[in-house]
Amino acid sequence: MNYGLNLTPKDERDFVLSGVFGTPELPPDVDFTVSTPLGIKDQRDSSMCVAFASTEVSEDEEEVQLSPEWFYAKIKEREGDPTTYGANLRDAMKVAVNKGFLKQSDAPFSLDTNTQDYLADWTNWPSGLDEIAAIHKKQSYFKIFKRGHKDYFDAIRASLWQFKGKNQSIITGLIWCREWTNAKNGIIRIKGTPEGGHAFKIYGQQFFDGEPFLICQLSNGTQIGDGGIFYISREVINDCEEYGAFMLVDLPKEQAEFLTTYNLTIKSLWFAKIIIWLRNFLNGKTRG
Repeated sequence: MNYGLNLTPKDERDFVLSGVFGTPELPPDVDFTVSTPLGIKDQRDSSMCVAFASTEVSEDEEEVQLSPEWFYAKIKEREGDPTTYGANLRDAMKVAVNKGFLKQSDAPFSLDTNTQDYLADWTNWPSGLDEIAAIHKKQSYFKIFKRGHKDYFDAIRASLWQFKGKNQSIITGLIWCREWTNAKNGIIRIKGTPEGGHAFKIYGQQFFDGEPFLICQLSNGTQIGDGGIFYISREVINDCEEYGAFMLVDLPKEQAEFLTTYNLTIKSLWFAKIIIWLRNFLNGKTRG
């Protein structure tokens, strides 16, 4: 299996999901999903897992197949170097809000037609695609912290439940272990032999023998796991905290910044909108 997830640099400016939307309650002890995958992707021998997982998360909301290869090129454009290995999750989130996502049907290239080296070089892609991709641009991204919960596993599944019905899944990742690839029925219970950092999507909760597992969509085809899906235990998911977990939310960045700056929650959104409107009005009047 191929991977491609790099460590996420620390940045205190990240919007905190629970800080804006409130600490979520744990879901009930039931199986649930927040979305239905449009299909299992295959990154083949590339290191594009972050781009593949990002498009999988966005597809849940957009309900259309998106191009991970174009998205990867935009990550490399942000980095300024098409030859670097893989990517980190925050760079992907910034591309999601600054550039957007390109529909697969609008992409002239893919791993079916070109190598990773060619696809990673953003200058090989037609420049006009940026305007098309902007249609699927996200407004904000939020990081998940375990505050208010006993561990990262609970924070993630509670965040999924908080946004149930809105097709909001989560992107995260960890060091993938060799034994997991051939896990029976895709059920991963314990740690194994580390191989490489791998990004994936989490979109639900499944119980096995009375214990909750998180449902994870990988990007390595349907020949592994449960048709490309894995069910990962609390012990293993808690290692995701090292890389972070993020959710794309269509809350305007200006409003998210205001709520974060003044330590307000979404319940005060009406107040934030008024203040922001007044501030923009006064600034516009002053410039005039």
